[in-house]
Amino acid sequence: MIRIILLMAMLLPLSLSIKGQNYKTISGKVVDSAKQPISFATIKLSTKSGSTSIITDNEGIFVFKNINTGFFDINIKMIGYKSITTSFNYQGEKKLIVIPTTTLKEESRQLNDVVIIGRKKIELKEDTIQFNTDQIKVGRGKYAADVIKSIPGTIITPNGQLMYLGIPIEKIKINGKDYLDGDLQTIGNIFPLSLIDNVQIINDYGDLANITGNKRGSANKIININLKDGFKNGIFGSALLSGGNLDRYQAEISSTLQLKEQQFTVLGGINNTNLIKGSNGVSGLTENSDGLNTTTSTAINYRNNHSESLILYGSVQLRNQEQHSSQNIFRETYYPNYSIYNTESRSNANKTKSKRISFNVEYKFSKNDFLKISPQLESDNLSNLGDGIIETNNMNLISNFRNHSLNNSDIPKFGGSILYNHRFQKIGRNLSVNFNSQKSKENIYREIMNNQIVNPELSPGQITNSEMHQNITNLNLSYIEPVAKHSFFDFSISLNHTSKINQIKTDLYDLNNAPLPVEKSLHERFSSDFSNQTINGGYRYQNKNFSASIGFNIINSVLKGKASNKELKTANNKTDYAPNVRLNYYLSKTKTITLEYSGNSASPEIEQLMPIRDIQNVQNIIIGNADLRPEFRNNYKLYYNTMNIETGSSAFFGFEYNTVNNKIIQDRFSNQETLVQTTSYKNVDGFRSFRVFYSITKAINESKFLLNLNGSSDQSNNISILNDVKSNGSNWLFNQQIQLRTVFGNQFENQISIDYSLNKSRYPGNNNASTSSSIRTGTNGALGLSKNLALGYDIYKQFNSGYTGISNTNPLIINLNVELSFLKNKSASIKMSGMDLLNQNIGVYRDVMSNTISNYKSERLSRYFLLTLKYSFQKTDLK
Repeated sequence: MIRIILLMAMLLPLSLSIKGQNYKTISGKVVDSAKQPISFATIKLSTKSGSTSIITDNEGIFVFKNINTGFFDINIKMIGYKSITTSFNYQGEKKLIVIPTTTLKEESRQLNDVVIIGRKKIELKEDTIQFNTDQIKVGRGKYAADVIKSIPGTIITPNGQLMYLGIPIEKIKINGKDYLDGDLQTIGNIFPLSLIDNVQIINDYGDLANITGNKRGSANKIININLKDGFKNGIFGSALLSGGNLDRYQAEISSTLQLKEQQFTVLGGINNTNLIKGSNGVSGLTENSDGLNTTTSTAINYRNNHSESLILYGSVQLRNQEQHSSQNIFRETYYPNYSIYNTESRSNANKTKSKRISFNVEYKFSKNDFLKISPQLESDNLSNLGDGIIETNNMNLISNFRNHSLNNSDIPKFGGSILYNHRFQKIGRNLSVNFNSQKSKENIYREIMNNQIVNPELSPGQITNSEMHQNITNLNLSYIEPVAKHSFFDFSISLNHTSKINQIKTDLYDLNNAPLPVEKSLHERFSSDFSNQTINGGYRYQNKNFSASIGFNIINSVLKGKASNKELKTANNKTDYAPNVRLNYYLSKTKTITLEYSGNSASPEIEQLMPIRDIQNVQNIIIGNADLRPEFRNNYKLYYNTMNIETGSSAFFGFEYNTVNNKIIQDRFSNQETLVQTTSYKNVDGFRSFRVFYSITKAINESKFLLNLNGSSDQSNNISILNDVKSNGSNWLFNQQIQLRTVFGNQFENQISIDYSLNKSRYPGNNNASTSSSIRTGTNGALGLSKNLALGYDIYKQFNSGYTGISNTNPLIINLNVELSFLKNKSASIKMSGMDLLNQNIGVYRDVMSNTISNYKSERLSRYFLLTLKYSFQKTDLK
């Protein structure tokens, strides 16, 4: 008995000690300079009694449990980054400690004459591929655009579109923030290579996903350029002045001032060489713009990292453009057992004035509360003066008339978004509210004169005034609840509403400008409201080998329409049920298989709903259908991606399949006695399309050679209703591209490319399919003739076939330039350019819409010569 009492006396202090322990859970997150999570970083927690280590998960998060003190040190290590150690002192009984997010800086340290760089050429970070600039062979390039074009897997299509692994790049960011609204061409030629640390290609799911990690829908491919950490103060920019024959000219100036946490950029330019700032491309090619263009542009961008809690950034952009163009158009409209042919020769004079102001405020109330406010203001003023001669025939009857039109429109828009996010004390628990709104008004004035008309019911002259109001609002509420270490429950409610009011008035006049009687349908006011409510519940799981997001959507869509005469009033209410699935299987860190399914509804355009006769084209009258229902789209996607992070070689394969219920199609009727076609719209089921594509990049001999192979095949069944008979046609588009890029230091860089495209359409009742194809083969690059002298060239030949009604479609384009660099660091240059030396530049392309195939031949800027003087300046504290 005494022994038992003694044993209890010995254990009592121990039990009291254990009971008195206040065990804590300590968590945190590790990100890089672009705020992207760093996985597999080693986290060491040290206390007086010892230490323990873990690694971060795929979201950069780490969690220590059962820590018996609030006094500890955290050491974070990751290959390629500077390690960091921080001491913490948390007093009190708090059981959950969330330390502030830690940002690791990339490592680059110098030892005497040997530079030791602790990072690889390419780094993978879940949805981000990072290319470190000092490991990329850029050749003679000096700017961000040259780095981007040198990244394995990037190509620029003949029309100037930047692609990565066969997917278009939507925008560019700087240090993770919007810059000039992501204008690719402008940004690509502002930032010098010496200031760029790395370029990241990101699958971007939007601001909400970046904050919460909950990725829904399809990602946009974007580029983020990270500047070097050492760049805190300085100024850089350039000035350019060009003049040539045929009154060609170009002038540009850009300047960026960096003062610690503030950055200010001013841009300005004017040219009549078809270089359009604000276009979606970085190549700067001028021969790919139709017509003759004169463009004036001004832009200002501002960013202020005011504090750890407050970041301000925004831009103002102004652009004026005048375009004079001429086109030859041949259209063939297929009906069962016959076709209607339309030949048009048209000239246009267009003027565009656009203004855009955007601003962003990001504020952190605390470590758990984030607010982003993004107002936007836009204004577009458009005018068009057109004149054309149109011939329509069906082999038995011919109709000719001359069409003269004047169009003026003014479109102001105002809107913005508000995003609020709150992180609860429990790790992973999150609440987000996202609100978007846009309001616009469009005023259109149109005059149309036709001097010969087959159908006597139509008038030779029209004056139309229309006014359209549009309001779009979206509210999204999202909640995330962690249920285990690697799994979460997601719940969201999305409310969307679009209202449109279109008031249109068309008056008719005879050849003597005397007014004619007007039918009621030409004076009408029509309003439509589309509401969409989506409730989603889902489960999300993620570890280093596998991630899954599986949910279920309930989608209620309500579409209402009403005419001013109150005789027409429609309402359609429909509820759809659809899962949403996103599965990622990581075969290794560099090999991924992705499977996605999503479903969504889409409302008809108000022009498709309005029961008003649109007679601006007297040979093709359009009447809306107020009884249209919303479409419901099913999207299936399967992707495979693999990459060698040592060389940059990669392969990407994709398959996409889409079906649409209640597909909105054209319902067309042709009067063979007058050749007048009437177009309306109907809902049908059975539409489907699929796309197969691939992109393979092979880096050879330490990236001195880069081989890119890209291809795609798109097919759809092209449903329409022709003369009251449902028609199931087919359209097939096949593309193949081969590029070989060669870089030998600063002395020689060259790219050889071959592009092939095939477009094949078939319609029931017509024995022969319509087929067109194009082959474009060429080479471009630069050859260093001496240390300061270089020869640049861009030569290609295009072969087009099957473009019925279009002649002289096989141009050979030769562009040459000689550039001499001088002054310190080659900061100045003078360049002599000869563009389209053989004077053959034209634009040829095809458009397929319903049962109509249109072939276009457009005038483009042809042979001219230009002398350019450019000066670049850079004064920074970057060592």
